Amino acid sequence: MNEPLIRVRDLHFSYPSGGEGTRPALDGVDLEIRSGEFVALIGPNGSGKTTLARHFNALLLPTSGDVWVLGMNTRNPAFRQEIRRAVAMVFQDPDRQFVATVVEEEVAFGPENLGLPEEELRRRVDWALEAVGLSALRHRSPQHLSGGQKQRLALAGALAMQPRCLVLDEATAMLDPAGRRAVLEIVRELHRQGMAIIAITQNMEEVVPAERAIVMAEGRIVLQGPPRQVLLQGEMLHRLGLDLPLPARLSQALHARLPDFPDGLLTPAEVVAAIREYARGGRGWSRP
Repeated sequence: MNEPLIRVRDLHFSYPSGGEGTRPALDGVDLEIRSGEFVALIGPNGSGKTTLARHFNALLLPTSGDVWVLGMNTRNPAFRQEIRRAVAMVFQDPDRQFVATVVEEEVAFGPENLGLPEEELRRRVDWALEAVGLSALRHRSPQHLSGGQKQRLALAGALAMQPRCLVLDEATAMLDPAGRRAVLEIVRELHRQGMAIIAITQNMEEVVPAERAIVMAEGRIVLQGPPRQVLLQGEMLHRLGLDLPLPARLSQALHARLPDFPDGLLTPAEVVAAIREYARGGRGWSRP
């Protein structure tokens, strides 16, 4: 059996605190992420999503338990650089990640620190900028970019490291709908090309394209499975303060009024198709 890309065993983590009796941020997490997998990590604020993700590239180290990336234990400092090359992170606020004053220099910063030859460095920068659609802005200052362009620049910087896995920590939360769609399309294309994606999000529409959804609460994994299976656990999600995607809420409302209308639809396309079918009176449904 192939070694999983990321393997987590009995992971516990607590932030330093002067108080007593504080609840740990992570409380016995077991998890495996496979190469090329698209995982959505969801949960209410304070559930431990970001804390868990920061263990995937050794930004945080376990209080107890272990995390392995490509078989390398994150506790071993000799593996840290290789682990961070394998797992790249893009955060919610890209401005906090920028260190250079020119777009192409920002993209080059990470791979340059790997000591790559000039020709390989240039190839990676060109490829990453092309992948996110910023080639024409390569000489611009990051501070003069729009919010969506800044997030794409952060993506380009991560891609230039040529990681095996990309972790998006609420990376679309500050974007307008157009910027969100642009970033998500890039992410979906990277996944189609074989990159593993771990998307931390509270936007439930972003969970639908994933292959697996993982729900966290109080530092533990409380539910996981295919998105359609997880998102149909409406009562549990509601107790955790999570809402269903809009198409699911709409199909539920229509089903409540029209019992023959199907419940549990997750995408706009599914809802539109069901409305058309219902309007035609197909599948033996009776008109209201």
